[in-house]
Amino acid sequence: MSSRIRQIAIYGKGGIGKSTIASNISATLAEKGLKVFQMGCSPKIDSTSLLNRGNILEQDILTKIRTVGATRDGFKECIVEGYGGVLLAESGGPEPATGCAGKGVSHALDILARTRLLEELRVEFVIYDVIGDVVCGGFAQPMRSGYAQEIYIASSGELMSIYSANNICIAIKELSSQGASVRVGGLINNMRGVPKEGELMKEFAQRLNIPILANIPRDKIVQEAEAEGGTVIEKRPDSAQAFIYRELAENIINNTFLGIPTPLELDDILGLLRRYQEVERAPSPIMKPEPSIPISPLQSSTASRKATNGLLRKVAFYGKGGIGKSTIAANISTALGQMGERVMQVGCDPKRDSLFTLFGRLMPTVLDELRKGPMNRDSLKGVIHQGANGIWGVESGGPRPGVGCAGGGVMEALRLLEEYRIFEEYNITFALFDVLGDVVCGGFAQPMRAGYAQEVYIITCGEMLTLLQINNIAKSIKKLAERGSECACAGLINNMRGLPHEEQIVEEVAALMGLPVVMHIPRSSTVQDAELQAKTVAEAFPDSPQAQVYKNLAQRILNNDKTYIPKPLTMEEIKSIISKYAGN
Repeated sequence: MSSRIRQIAIYGKGGIGKSTIASNISATLAEKGLKVFQMGCSPKIDSTSLLNRGNILEQDILTKIRTVGATRDGFKECIVEGYGGVLLAESGGPEPATGCAGKGVSHALDILARTRLLEELRVEFVIYDVIGDVVCGGFAQPMRSGYAQEIYIASSGELMSIYSANNICIAIKELSSQGASVRVGGLINNMRGVPKEGELMKEFAQRLNIPILANIPRDKIVQEAEAEGGTVIEKRPDSAQAFIYRELAENIINNTFLGIPTPLELDDILGLLRRYQEVERAPSPIMKPEPSIPISPLQSSTASRKATNGLLRKVAFYGKGGIGKSTIAANISTALGQMGERVMQVGCDPKRDSLFTLFGRLMPTVLDELRKGPMNRDSLKGVIHQGANGIWGVESGGPRPGVGCAGGGVMEALRLLEEYRIFEEYNITFALFDVLGDVVCGGFAQPMRAGYAQEVYIITCGEMLTLLQINNIAKSIKKLAERGSECACAGLINNMRGLPHEEQIVEEVAALMGLPVVMHIPRSSTVQDAELQAKTVAEAFPDSPQAQVYKNLAQRILNNDKTYIPKPLTMEEIKSIISKYAGN
């Protein structure tokens, strides 16, 4: 491609706000008269919706390839002109629960290079909005093949966000050492309101040897604009938040820094966080959850499971990246362990952070051991560990950052656990599977497909993009159940973000899906305080109101004897519920 085209990629942890940042940057560049092309590099195909009046594009590249082949004209049909003349396209992905999630990214980028469409369209800026976890080779494609010379990393001051940002830096350093032209342009601090966040992120960036290009405060204006189907630049052009996005875009235009980062060790990250955030704080006020809407189950289990009675329950947690699955899974594991259940938590995520608060450190993984050679029962048991309250844990792991299949570790770990009958040998009564957010990939759908996820809890909040993603998970459950998989949903868990009318929004969505809301979990700083100690809330603050919330949730899961086949919604139905409460 022509060197005059600046190609930028936005990376960061799932749920950190990459699409919001990318779309507001694109809108600002378009305001300046620049020709911009934004491509969503995610199977969710929702990256460009804010520039398309809130609508998901009707055609994505991978679907077009499946129907008419990899043709130049077919690709052009997938490009839509959005707000300010920004050209929009989505790479797409496989059918939910099948195939490789990164395949659409690879195909789309290859076609772009081969057809030279960007030159024909006189594009000056390309913005790639890439799904959060760069451990997968497919989603590292913008880095690996020289498409995106500039990587901007979105992060916040929360532990797992910083951990993910550091992993992305590891990938950049690794790929650059292999000859890739990829470089990092800087950090974007998409703030979450943690203590001393600006100072913390400034030092984190300095330790990485990269600059911070913007500190973006949390503001409800963002949600209001998105509920109206647009960016802050379009819907709130005179706001202070719009000024910050414009300043960020200007900083990117004028940025002369492109470097190779110096990633930190985990202990260094923890020390940094503790130094800035170990302050005396009263726990956030706990809102009393309202009872969920009573509904009749579409499908219920045949046998009562109000107590395990020594029988194995297989429970899985799914949800959008960054929604808090690992936090919820670990706190439920702790609570169930304290109730006398024999629990094993299986981390199904290449970041291997599912067990972090249960064991106080990152644990060795199945895939780490497999890289040494074939595994047997003894080598598998070598990566299964027991922690507080008798809880067992194992991490599937993943490839080195930037290479390989992210879901491969999940499939191999589950196969080995089954082959050696580990759950039976350890007399496990609750097997909890904590699964990476996007279930569109065949690897991360494996717990559903192979009968491990007999009881799926979908973690959500009231944000539109999160609701769209849980709807995709509902589609996967329905499709797999229709194909004969022993897979069903037990309900939604609302891990609240403090949005106006959030409980009502989630209740209405759940009712339309034919699902109960198992619990509304209020936002609390106690969670971050516990994670800084590398502990669950139940361990660090056992008498706190938030610990009681998790105990109540664990009790509800323990007592549950019903599962459901969800009814997926249309985007219009979800948008209608969000719009109903917008501005109220």
